[in-house]
Amino acid sequence: MFDEQAVLRFECVFKHLCAIHGLGWEYVTSITTEQLTEEEKNADDLLRKTMLISSVTSDIEDVLEEFLNQLIVTSVATATENPIRVEKADLRQFIWQYGHFVLAEEHYADYISGEVKKLQGENTEEKKKEIQATILKLCNFLYTTRLIRKKYLSGFLERIERPITQ
Repeated sequence: MFDEQAVLRFECVFKHLCAIHGLGWEYVTSITTEQLTEEEKNADDLLRKTMLISSVTSDIEDVLEEFLNQLIVTSVATATENPIRVEKADLRQFIWQYGHFVLAEEHYADYISGEVKKLQGENTEEKKKEIQATILKLCNFLYTTRLIRKKYLSGFLERIERPITQ
């Protein structure tokens, strides 16, 4: 029996965990590694920070993989009509892709916020209309990205064949 509320709760938790996972790797790639390369000496603290963020992000990935294995593969979608086979590598890739969808949505929201700030400081009507058009385009991209993310999840929920063996 399909439990829509359970799926919604699962999706909410999963989305936030994937965002944490994606932001962790973004932290390492765009902040701590840059700090390490700029600092030639006495960088032990920066190295420890990089290792901590990397370790925690890897732990989150393990939690996400088990979460997917327990809630999608084992419990939710094993009784569908035209299933697809899902292996461990599929779950790991799913985590990364889903997380990037979430981050893309957050970046669109951030871009919208920046445009709203521009709009609030603009005095000419012509420029205000241009900025509003940009905001609308960004909102459309945000909404479309969200729909694609949800389609990606629902495709896995509807078609998983069997539990993954370790």
